[in-house]
Amino acid sequence: MVSERSAPVRDPRHAADAAAGLLELPSHEPDSEHVCPEFHGPAEFHRPAESDAVRPEPTITVAAPDRPRPAATAATVASDTYHVLALRARHAANSAETGAVGDRPTVLLLDELRNRCGAGIVGDLALGAGTVLVPATGLGDADLDAAVAAAGRATGLAVLAAAVRADLADLRTADKHANELLELADALGRDAGTYRFDDLALEYQLTRPGWARDRLTASIAPLRPELTATLDQYLRHNGDAVATARAMNLPHVSVTAHLGDIARLTGLEPLVPADLWRLHSALIARTGSRRGDERAHAG
Repeated sequence: MVSERSAPVRDPRHAADAAAGLLELPSHEPDSEHVCPEFHGPAEFHRPAESDAVRPEPTITVAAPDRPRPAATAATVASDTYHVLALRARHAANSAETGAVGDRPTVLLLDELRNRCGAGIVGDLALGAGTVLVPATGLGDADLDAAVAAAGRATGLAVLAAAVRADLADLRTADKHANELLELADALGRDAGTYRFDDLALEYQLTRPGWARDRLTASIAPLRPELTATLDQYLRHNGDAVATARAMNLPHVSVTAHLGDIARLTGLEPLVPADLWRLHSALIARTGSRRGDERAHAG
């Protein structure tokens, strides 16, 4: 027998009640307007204040990470499953605009997403960044990816996004994971697009704190900044030294010399596939280590 908690929820009213129970929020009365539980951005849930006279309806609000929380936005539950979409937009490379993304393009981006994914999107963006919930009913991963890309093109923005699909009961965890994945994709310098754990599972694991990450990071510690930059570009150009030299505006002989210095200082030969894989892993691990140091410094 399927338990009441694990049973599929289809009707929006039932979905709202199930979410309220799982998140220990007040359940809805049968004739009340049914809305999602309150959701306030990265891994932060709030129980609405109660009074003796009137018990307010729970609402769902998604705020941009590390930004002032917008006014609550109530929305009827449109699905029992959502794409939790964390995104960060910048002006496209071919755009005449520079600097931070302002309010107008941010509003246009959210409007474009709603036009393509439906009015059931819940959330808010600030300065081109934030987290939104996109109903997953009838909208597959490929559809969402295409919608994000099209919304970016329509607004002249390069949108980097991370998506995690989750049931109502798992929105807290999904939001945390989506924002972690977005940070990782950004730190790795990934191109605009929508990323999931299947895309960055290895990188995610390599950046987890621990002795393995520390050992990998230590293996490239002797490299000077120009050698690290050469290694990074060499990897980005699939081990093509000529393309690396062109991208760095350096003579081919200089890139060859840098690769030789990398081998001498690390004991790992970039021309050997197994060693190049270890060097690549070390660069990824160092990204995670630096992110951890930045958080510790900020704290």
